[in-house]
Amino acid sequence: MQRGCEVSNRTASAELVEMLRPNRYSGMSPRMAALVGYVLGQAWTNPLILDLAVTTDGCVLAQVGEANGDEWVPEGPGYDRVFGDWRDVERNWNELVEAANLPPTQADEAMDLWRRRVAAKRRSA
Repeated sequence: MQRGCEVSNRTASAELVEMLRPNRYSGMSPRMAALVGYVLGQAWTNPLILDLAVTTDGCVLAQVGEANGDEWVPEGPGYDRVFGDWRDVERNWNELVEAANLPPTQADEAMDLWRRRVAAKRRSA
């Protein structure tokens, strides 16, 4: 069993974390909160997303984990949770960034983190 998974190899600035904190958006689903936490490197949900994969046909799969003391441990083998369709996931992220009315610096940071943490996993969907 893999142990000690880090939530992210690059976390967001404190300003961006505060602006996209799920409790600021009453309509945000737990699934979207998990995605935002994954992108920003925050452990806001339990289970949380440890990693994402995107299949060639655009299906987003998640590897989720739960807290075990100070470590995050995968719940199951590999990417065993269907998260959604790539187009829907991307659209929801873009709509959140737009709704948050982020200043340019934070908007650029949010999109850079999205590209590194999620969009880079998309091959030729």
